[in-house]
Amino acid sequence: MSLGNVGDICIFPKTALDLQNDVIAMTTPPLCAIEITSPSQSVTDMVAKARAYFSHGVSSCWIVMLPLGNVYVFSAPDEYEIYRSNQTLVDAVLDISIPLKEVFE
Repeated sequence: MSLGNVGDICIFPKTALDLQNDVIAMTTPPLCAIEITSPSQSVTDMVAKARAYFSHGVSSCWIVMLPLGNVYVFSAPDEYEIYRSNQTLVDAVLDISIPLKEVFE
């Protein structure tokens, strides 16, 4: 995996916007990689992706299981919390929280 192919959605640190010099590929890992499962992906595949992201310097990884309405928030390759669609997701690594009801409606 290269850093140019990380997650369906990525969260990067806030940086100054430079509209004259667009960055096509990031050279630093994102703070968080968010993977949204598709029907062809297994849980095993998604966990393997999360492990790979951590090995490349990602601090947090979320796996969104749409059919179940769950989000798995990994703070390390073998440490995660499960949040359901009616809960508020809390990512302690990133120090953010998101009411999932707004995401899954």
